[in-house]
Amino acid sequence: MNENILYPEEEFRKVEEAIARYKAVLKTTTDPFQLDRVKSELTRLKKYREQILSLYDVGQKAEEFFNISEPEADPDQSFSDWGNDDEVYETGDDYLSIIVAEKKMGTPPETEAEILDIYMDFFFDEFLSILSERKLKLDFKYSMERENFHHQFLGLKRRLGDYIEEHNRIYGGEYRKEVELEFKRRSMKLKRNIFLETNRFFKVVLKFTQDLLDDLNGDRIKCLNGDDIISFEMIENRHYLEGFRVAEALEELERFILEVIEFLNIPDLES
Repeated sequence: MNENILYPEEEFRKVEEAIARYKAVLKTTTDPFQLDRVKSELTRLKKYREQILSLYDVGQKAEEFFNISEPEADPDQSFSDWGNDDEVYETGDDYLSIIVAEKKMGTPPETEAEILDIYMDFFFDEFLSILSERKLKLDFKYSMERENFHHQFLGLKRRLGDYIEEHNRIYGGEYRKEVELEFKRRSMKLKRNIFLETNRFFKVVLKFTQDLLDDLNGDRIKCLNGDDIISFEMIENRHYLEGFRVAEALEELERFILEVIEFLNIPDLES
């Protein structure tokens, strides 16, 4: 067993502790650069805390075990806050266009890793939450398989974030010229490994999703609530998949994963 895996309550506690530390720094620092970084990190952590709450019933457990109140609203709009009621999104549109338009990015992402990070955020906000036991009722075998997705994804997301941060430091001139080339080599290797593992992860989720879709078109013994309507609590904000039937959401998940795999463009050498 991997002793480094954090389960939801542990992950929630870790995030809360980090938020408390950054808030303490925010009250004491007078360094403008540090102030900007702390505010940015607090925004990211609060958004992540909300994502954990959307996936698991840790809100009640958090108050019971850690005496934590509901998360504060983030000042920055998240991907899951579909706040413009005038926007109409067609299910045939590619997801990257939808996400970038909703986030109202002034400039497009500059690197492949930043594009992948956009996809990963959207997967977390939208699809990982509907794969949770709160939204998707499965038989025992598929329930057990589903349990692995959350921890695998969080590991990939952390590594991608570390890579992007390191990449920005390298190309921002923070390293001496004599060591910069070596750091660039390491960074390229790390990116390649992350992309390979991400591709492998999404292919596993794709097969899982397609198995459930086949079942919904047949005996319906693996997915037990295909006709249920997906809804979210008020604390979870508005979601792209709000109002979809479970079966329709799985079809969207299949389409999303195929788009991500096409973007990654990794040759299939494992067949």
